[in-house]
Amino acid sequence: MVLCDTDAVVLFHCLYYRLCGHVTLWWVYLHSISLLLYWYLPYKLAKFYTEYEPHGKKMHVFIGDYLIYFWDFKLNKKAIYHEDRIEPVEEIVFEKTNL
Repeated sequence: MVLCDTDAVVLFHCLYYRLCGHVTLWWVYLHSISLLLYWYLPYKLAKFYTEYEPHGKKMHVFIGDYLIYFWDFKLNKKAIYHEDRIEPVEEIVFEKTNL
């Protein structure tokens, strides 16, 4: 029995799959970028989105809160003084007083 290259590769993958489980699929499809872009990345993103709960919140609530925080505190550089936004004071001068 003579094995050609493709038969040897298929045989190797079948034996490797029996020994190592699902890892074989990555050897076969590693060269295919379409599999990564259309199946693996959306699957991982959806799994991460549904299973990960930062700070005990669902992901969509966390993203909304983070965007509000980012808009209010990171992008807006004005100082907060009595619940109002004011321009930050660059220099503070203390005067000496006698008590």
